[in-house]
Amino acid sequence: MRFFSDWISLGIFRSFRHQPASGYFKSKVIQSVMSQPPDIQLLPDKLKAIAPHLKTAIEFDPKDEVVAYYARVYAAQRGIKIDSRSPECKKFLIAMMDYLESYKKSVCSESSHEDPFSNEIVAQSHIEAIALRIFGSADNWDRNGIYDRKVVKAFYTAGLLFDILTTFGELSEDLEKMKKYGRWKATYISGCVKADKVPVPGPAAYESNEEFSDFNAVPAPTYNVPAANVVAPPARPAPPAQQNFQPPQPSSGFCFSFEHQQHVNRLIKEAQSAMQFDDPATAVKKFQSCINVLTTGKE
Repeated sequence: MRFFSDWISLGIFRSFRHQPASGYFKSKVIQSVMSQPPDIQLLPDKLKAIAPHLKTAIEFDPKDEVVAYYARVYAAQRGIKIDSRSPECKKFLIAMMDYLESYKKSVCSESSHEDPFSNEIVAQSHIEAIALRIFGSADNWDRNGIYDRKVVKAFYTAGLLFDILTTFGELSEDLEKMKKYGRWKATYISGCVKADKVPVPGPAAYESNEEFSDFNAVPAPTYNVPAANVVAPPARPAPPAQQNFQPPQPSSGFCFSFEHQQHVNRLIKEAQSAMQFDDPATAVKKFQSCINVLTTGKE
């Protein structure tokens, strides 16, 4: 994992390993051995900026261990940048790193190229799909005039998941726009509800806001979001003319949706991952599944 090298370069790991394990730090090391993350209630004030992402990790703990793990990885990365020098921040962040190391060892399957804890492409695809699904749900509710806490929560959570995706590199332009729009929408709807006003559905109010005038290309309900870092499969040789090759056609009545697009994007990334592990058989299987989803909606 890239962020562990940050600790080494800062010299924090070495300096703290030679200090007596007592008090707060000792209790945190014991928690780490027990595979428990540091208590968020003990988060130093200087690291309060990472609290939302740690809360997201706690929320996803019982539902999705991949999201929970990388939420804490993102929080640790950001925490290092905020303050890696003060004693209280060092202790908390080292306890977090110990937990992440031990947790990864307990769940990682190095032999599987589809393991999200050892393959960042798989992890990125997984988290991106969840972020897009949550954002899509929030956007559909909003455009249909549904305004309650679940809509605000969905926009807010999607924004945090987009943050977590930066663990794997910069966001694509489309995802960056979604993140900014979702955060603004969560604040806007929440403010309208508190002021007893009816929010304007969709991006209309967003586009009229000068602060966000550069982000008018908000995704429409039909969505057309390209997957980040997806390598297209190589072109297949043209079949002999006598074969009269005909590409598969969508089934009658089949309507390609946003969920289908997410599914296809994930399969393509998994095929790419398989090729990195010299597993062409799995790659072929994934691409065949792509064709099935594109034409029938099912693998």
